[in-house]
Amino acid sequence: MNFFRKTYPPNTVIHHNVGRGPYAPSLTPFAVKLETYLRMTKVPFMTENDSGRNRSSKGKMTWIEYNGHEVADSEFCIQFINKTFNIDLDKNFSDEEIGAGRAIQRMVDEHLYWTVVLQRWVYDPKHGIDVKKHMKVPWLVFCIGRNKIKNQSYAQGVGRHTEEEVLQVMDEDLQALSKFLGKKTFMLGEQASQTDCAVFGMLSQIHWQGFGGAAEKLYKKRVLLMADVNLQTGLLLKVCGTLVLGSAIVWVVRRFRMRPREPVPKDVVVHHQPSRGPFAPSLTPFSLKLETFLRMANVPYTNVHDSFKNRSSKGKMTWIEYNGEEIADSELCIDYIKDKFQVDVNSDYRPEQLASGFMVQKMVEDHLYWTLILYRYVYEGALRLSAYRSFSFLFRYMAKWKVLKDSKAHGIGRHSQNEVNALMTRDLENLSNYLGTKKFLLGEQPSQVDCSVFGMLSQFYWHGFGDPTEEAIKKFPNLCQYCERMKTEFWPDWDKCITHGESGQTVK
Repeated sequence: MNFFRKTYPPNTVIHHNVGRGPYAPSLTPFAVKLETYLRMTKVPFMTENDSGRNRSSKGKMTWIEYNGHEVADSEFCIQFINKTFNIDLDKNFSDEEIGAGRAIQRMVDEHLYWTVVLQRWVYDPKHGIDVKKHMKVPWLVFCIGRNKIKNQSYAQGVGRHTEEEVLQVMDEDLQALSKFLGKKTFMLGEQASQTDCAVFGMLSQIHWQGFGGAAEKLYKKRVLLMADVNLQTGLLLKVCGTLVLGSAIVWVVRRFRMRPREPVPKDVVVHHQPSRGPFAPSLTPFSLKLETFLRMANVPYTNVHDSFKNRSSKGKMTWIEYNGEEIADSELCIDYIKDKFQVDVNSDYRPEQLASGFMVQKMVEDHLYWTLILYRYVYEGALRLSAYRSFSFLFRYMAKWKVLKDSKAHGIGRHSQNEVNALMTRDLENLSNYLGTKKFLLGEQPSQVDCSVFGMLSQFYWHGFGDPTEEAIKKFPNLCQYCERMKTEFWPDWDKCITHGESGQTVK
């Protein structure tokens, strides 16, 4: 922290950055994103490479000052600049294109990012790549950074997977970007947009600062993305260079409370999930997503409502078993089922449409989700939920503590409640614009992305319990109608799969 603040010229954006990188203008994608935006909009700015020791009030390393006003987080910085300088880079695009662009940005900032930093800080050094030498950081700083990335990525979710699975996730994200970009000059067309700043910022870390690791090798398979980064470089960025004891007790209690495993039917997917919800079939969007997919694909399955005390090996509450094989994480479960049963619920759509849908899914699961659980467990303290579930004070306290801790690791938990509300509303607005008047997300036929979106929106629509999440979705009638359509299409037995606001058992 600088106790003696510098005096800066008036009416100039001061961009605080961690410092220039060895092969790209910054080692953080968010600083490249923000500086690219400033250059694209021709806003007067100057860069201070001081945020390694002079972070924002939220602990962010990418932040700005303008006439004494401080704004943290690259996305909030861009919103502030748009408003202050009356700028709209997206004015030449339709609502649906802008919605798709925002989904792309969320996938890149909230999902692809974690695979990139895990590869850089955790996996590549294990394979003999001297990342700290490339980054020119001291050994102690690198070790602290590596441990922080491990803990934060585990809280976010991506860090629970194996290195091979993380690379698979990264490849899926890069494939989606490549297919969506196609032969276009920029992500949304022949004109650059705000989305390009985020995508370029992230890809710059792999394109120039992959340091010969697995991420760079994977990325170089995507020739279209490499061409896009080189093009944007020329046009956009002309820059030179304790809890230990508590955990043990919880583990012991779980082991003693674990019920003996019941025989599992052969050739049937066993879907492990928490108990049924009061007004929708599950209180977790990922269980509802997975079960909706199982119904959409007509795969034989049975539910076991035991995952509060019988989680997967990765600590996930939504997981499956099939003939003795265990798979955790709803998305990996779906990939497994598609491969095992040779099902394709996406056959009606082109690769570009599917890529667009994939990015919508990442926006929903890796950004919108965090706004939901912050409201449910932190701002509301699970009190509204407790009216329909007999949760103890200790459970509510632990849930609030964990969500707050994990959301801060993700980043969104560093914002104020008003800022989180603005982010949530913006995601829903973009989703509404993307859906438009279509029956399903991609068109007149349902697809895999509908499972994810329906699973998430069901929590806002049926399990908001009158809080601001429910108020937010009801501002968008087409999203509410979409929820009802999905319920009718895939859940004719809905009333048998909910507790109707009580804590009792359901029929199914």
